[in-house]
Amino acid sequence: MKTQIFYSGSKGNCTYVSDGETSILIDAGGCLKRIRENLAEVGDRLENVKGIFVTHEHSDHTKAIFNITKKYNCRIFTTVDTARAMCTPTATLSVEDCRRVARSVMTIKPEKTYEIGTFQIKPFSTPHDAADSIGFILESVVSGKSLAYATDIGHITKDMEGLFSGIKNVILESNHDIEMLMNGPYPEYLKTRIISEVGHLSNEAAGKFLRLLAQHGVESVVLAHLSEENNTPVLARESARKALEGFDVKLEVASPYRRVEMKIC
Repeated sequence: MKTQIFYSGSKGNCTYVSDGETSILIDAGGCLKRIRENLAEVGDRLENVKGIFVTHEHSDHTKAIFNITKKYNCRIFTTVDTARAMCTPTATLSVEDCRRVARSVMTIKPEKTYEIGTFQIKPFSTPHDAADSIGFILESVVSGKSLAYATDIGHITKDMEGLFSGIKNVILESNHDIEMLMNGPYPEYLKTRIISEVGHLSNEAAGKFLRLLAQHGVESVVLAHLSEENNTPVLARESARKALEGFDVKLEVASPYRRVEMKIC
């Protein structure tokens, strides 16, 4: 199973997963041109993508979808509430844009499993200040490999602990260093939002969860959705490395600027 984090951060998120027979994207923030360029670099095209799985409606996860649906017959998989929030007209989003995207949406529900080509995909609820934020558990029936994906999460839920247990490959948010955030330039209301139970996961919280997962068999991790203002790749990696001390876990850090390949186990 090939997994490439095309880019990840507050300005855009898009991850590619393929088992050689079926290709999907998780989120499509950023711009269409960048997604096409990244797909070309991994030897694929949007025409071959079976679907885009959307975690939530925030623009850093959805911006490119409006141009994608203008040019491609690509299905969008997300929850009813996220689809409604995503397809609400604004000053920069026309009624026709919203209607076109809505026609492409196939609604999914947390805790149900869906067969998309050769993938079995199970969405699960995540705690974030969005209409109906979700993450995904993916398993390829071709390779037998599985992957858990969760970003934009204010805290780790008991359900997530159970769902991730035993999965070898995990993409997990490690958004901010708490000290950098609290001493940084963000206004107080935004700091409060980020550290809330429906905000973003800190390096410390991510590390604590990863240590638990390491005890249950995780072997490969990518840290994702790092804040450019309140974190650094060095801080995120070091925090996770310390948490995983004593375990043999492959560790990568996603980037907002370059494609990062996940080592699938």
